[in-house]
Amino acid sequence: MYQSMKKLVPPFLNALHYKEKTAIVDIFGKHSYNGLLQQSKILAKKMISVAQKDSGLNPLALHNQTIAFLCSNDHTYVNTQWAIWMTGGTAVPLSRYHPPNELQYIIKDCSPSIIVGTEQYSDILSDITKKLDTDLLIFESLLKDTTQIKHQNTGKNLFKEAVINDKNLETTWDNIDWSNTNAHIVYTSGTTGHPKGVVTTFKNLLSQVNDINTSWEVSATDGYLHVLPLHHVHGIVNNLICPLYAGACVTMLDGFDAKKVWSNLLENENVNVFHAVPTIYSKLIDYHQNELKEQSNNIVKTLTSKLRLMVSGSAALPVPVLKKWQEISGHLLLERYGMTEIGMALTNSLNGKRIEGSVGKPFPSVKFRIVSEDGRIVLCEGDSENIIQHQEGVGALEIKGESVFKGYLNLDNVTKESFNDEGWFLTGDTAMYDQEEDVIRILGRTSVDIIKSGGYKLSALEIEKYLLVIPGVKEVAVVGLPDEVYGESVCAIMVPEKDFDIDLTYIRESCQDKMAKYKIPSKLKVVDEIPKNAMGKINKKELKATLFKE
Repeated sequence: MYQSMKKLVPPFLNALHYKEKTAIVDIFGKHSYNGLLQQSKILAKKMISVAQKDSGLNPLALHNQTIAFLCSNDHTYVNTQWAIWMTGGTAVPLSRYHPPNELQYIIKDCSPSIIVGTEQYSDILSDITKKLDTDLLIFESLLKDTTQIKHQNTGKNLFKEAVINDKNLETTWDNIDWSNTNAHIVYTSGTTGHPKGVVTTFKNLLSQVNDINTSWEVSATDGYLHVLPLHHVHGIVNNLICPLYAGACVTMLDGFDAKKVWSNLLENENVNVFHAVPTIYSKLIDYHQNELKEQSNNIVKTLTSKLRLMVSGSAALPVPVLKKWQEISGHLLLERYGMTEIGMALTNSLNGKRIEGSVGKPFPSVKFRIVSEDGRIVLCEGDSENIIQHQEGVGALEIKGESVFKGYLNLDNVTKESFNDEGWFLTGDTAMYDQEEDVIRILGRTSVDIIKSGGYKLSALEIEKYLLVIPGVKEVAVVGLPDEVYGESVCAIMVPEKDFDIDLTYIRESCQDKMAKYKIPSKLKVVDEIPKNAMGKINKKELKATLFKE
């Protein structure tokens, strides 16, 4: 039936290959691919019926319409996402970690035809939808008898007695040009101002999926452990859509809990792949040190035989964390590079040599280049098969390929400014090609991680790498502060280990034989905590504004 579809098969239809195989395991139990499909189909038909109101039964009523949703990390998220796609709508995942004002901004910006949420988020969503006059549907009531489906704000029955039947709905799927249909809009965390809605088509999304599944050899025999937020591409694409597209099983935990993660890594026979951010690995290391140290030998033996892949991303991985994790787990974490706008672009090798502090080479569909600051000189360029270095040096990283997003929602000018005249996406990151190791290294965000001091361009990430190995330093963020003489001075913001005092003299003395004098911090700020977002990223612009108001 689906052979005539234009090239691409959306994730929910691809699930037909796996039917009774277990797709999701969560606090509610096990959910087969077929079970998810059938439940999603019910949701889709009811959403369409609600959206039509008095316009008749049209299975395309929500085609190309945005539908926002807020669900927990369990099967309800997949059900709702698939149901939205079944209507031909564009999914807009909301974050349960965002305060009401941020949720309201995103909902207002994307103008959804419908908002779907689970019961536990009904109060917060109800307050917002009343202000914006948007239909709110509660997941649990959508699966009840149709007479129970009421408008959350008015109490009016929203569901028609005549329901879109399966045949009409499925015929609709065959007629949709999935390649050019928007799959989802994921909002960036944003370093300044409001977050931007990144519009990704199914062509973009499935290019991202195919790149990951091919390069990391994802298959139906895999079992993923999912603990990441579901409003970022790391949690949505890498750790959920990719394994489900391959027919794998995903065990979903409702948020991060070190004890539960360790239990699943060691005892859950279905788990052999784990994705996390550096902050999570740091917390797992702390738990190991406090609770599992006596079992160290058995843990290494278990994890090296049981786990086939462990990945770190979304933020730079500190070398001490990389090495400590390898020591206690037997696994050298696979580091990769990606953005909301481009999906995953660069990756270390699955089976070959992995180089610490690097992000490897391009995924199969991706092309890259590193250009001079003024954009006139191409220093290096290539793809997964071949990299050519024209000139040594550090420059701006640019990306091109089918995985690159369509544009920013409601921000045509910003979209235009994000690409150059040749169609290259300007990542905003500074990078270099390490010819000796044949890998790309990310030196940081050009706007905050490249410090211009005394004529030198310094990488904050490189300096942080050295500072983190100093005894007594638990966390660090390096920033540039205005300096009348040097332009910018290097400032280290540090969290010390418990019961450990650190001062600038100690830090500078510890750095003498590790880095050039001009890289050594000239200023130090000791704090109890360095704030991070849900993905473990530090917003250095906000950090500087908070700590150095003068």
